[in-house]
Amino acid sequence: MAQSKAVQKKEATEVAVLDTSMFEADADFNTGDLSSDDLALPFIDIIQATSSKHLKGIKGSVPGMMVNVVSSQTYPGDEGMIVVPCAYQRRFLEWVERGENSTVTGKKHAYPLNKWAPEDKDRPTTEKRDGDNFDWIPGQNHYVEETFYHYVLVLEEDGRHTPALFSMSRTQGKKSKKWNSMVASQVMQGKNGSFQPPRFAFTYNVVVVEESSDQNNWYGFDVKLHEQVKDPNVYAAAKAFANSIMQGEVIVRDSQDIDTSSDESDDVPF
Repeated sequence: MAQSKAVQKKEATEVAVLDTSMFEADADFNTGDLSSDDLALPFIDIIQATSSKHLKGIKGSVPGMMVNVVSSQTYPGDEGMIVVPCAYQRRFLEWVERGENSTVTGKKHAYPLNKWAPEDKDRPTTEKRDGDNFDWIPGQNHYVEETFYHYVLVLEEDGRHTPALFSMSRTQGKKSKKWNSMVASQVMQGKNGSFQPPRFAFTYNVVVVEESSDQNNWYGFDVKLHEQVKDPNVYAAAKAFANSIMQGEVIVRDSQDIDTSSDESDDVPF
């Protein structure tokens, strides 16, 4: 009888152990009604001295660090992160002057009111005003900002590779052009001669550097070529992410660094 109880106890213990294959077999249960509208593509941002309370309140964070704004994971700025660039887009975003009510809608807007691709013909004309370098829509407190999206896979130290987005504008526009130039300058030799490999054939090290002007100091990105992608699984994931972006399946939800919980804030249009 004692032996029988021992056997029963052993069998119960074995049943309680979950094997990875069980999770794999049930992977399809993740979907449900989930779509790209329900997912937030993480932005990689830099914590500045003037960043929001949310970013500066992340445990262990200090100005000059990079942060995944969805997961709140931080990265030392001097070491940065290794990424695989997957796709690039240039867009023009219409914003309301930060912290002000729109002269058109009468409300604060934490998110862009419109977004245009370079080929869109309905993008409004803009003008410069004294005292700043913004491109203002005449008669409004709305401005249009040229923005450069770099979609990447972040290669984490534990072997994971996670999709993310670098959104660059204003002073970081030069960094975007530098990154694109590095990508375009890569050449490989194939059976038919030299060719330009896809964007996701190489990894890059994105770090944080100190920058300044006559009036201000801030932190910006710097990008360095790292090495050729070696892991076929990473390459396949990067290619799949690039295809999703090209098919319009990836939604970018831009946001100003203001409190979006206010009753005066609008819903997310993008």
